[in-house]
Amino acid sequence: MKNKSVCKIYVLYGPPASGKKTLANLLYKYGVERVVSHTTRLKRPYEKEGIDYFFTDKSNFYHNELFERIVYDGNFFGISQPILMSKLKTGKPVVLVMNKKGLIKMKNLFKNRVVSIYVMANHKNILERIVKRNETMEFAKNRLDYYYQSNDQDEWKDADFVIKNSNHINSSLMQILTIMNLTVIDKVKLATTLEKKNLFISKVIRPTT
Repeated sequence: MKNKSVCKIYVLYGPPASGKKTLANLLYKYGVERVVSHTTRLKRPYEKEGIDYFFTDKSNFYHNELFERIVYDGNFFGISQPILMSKLKTGKPVVLVMNKKGLIKMKNLFKNRVVSIYVMANHKNILERIVKRNETMEFAKNRLDYYYQSNDQDEWKDADFVIKNSNHINSSLMQILTIMNLTVIDKVKLATTLEKKNLFISKVIRPTT
C-alpha cells in the first residue's frame, strides 16, 4: 500500500446508518489504523465489543485517559489518548468515527492533521439499514429525527470532503482511499468498472433536492 498521508487523522461523521463504521472497518482491512471510541451506551444486539465501541459504565469511563468526552442522547463517548497516540506512531493514516462535536475537539487538538469526511446517505437508505438491524421502523424514524434535531442539518458544509454512500459501499470506499492518496492491493476487487466510472470526489459535494 502506497502511503503519502503519514500521521493524518481522518474523521468520518454523518447521520446514523450512513455507513461510517462499516467504511472504517473496511479501511482497517487495507492497512488504515482505526481507533474505536469508548461509550457508556448500552450495546445493541448486532454490535461487537472492540469493533463498534468499547462499552463501559460511567464510573469506568472516567478512569480512561480520553482526548474528548462527548455527551450524546444521555450517553458518553470518548477517544482513548494512549491508543490514538500509539496508532499515530505507526506512521499510517488513522480513521476515527465521531460526531461533529468530537470532530471539532480533534481539530482543535491536532489542527491540520485532521481531515474531515462527511458520509452522506438519503433518508430511505438510512431507514432501511436501521430496520435491517432488527429494529422497528418507528425506532429508525425516531433515531433519525433525534439526529437532525440535535445537529445542524448543514453540518456537511464544514467537511473537507463529502461522499454519498447510498448503494455502492465499494465506490464509497474507493473515494475515501483516493482522498487518503492510497493505492489498493491489485488482487482486491473493490469496485466494478461502472462504479469506478461513476467515482466522484469533491471538496464539497452539495446534495440534490
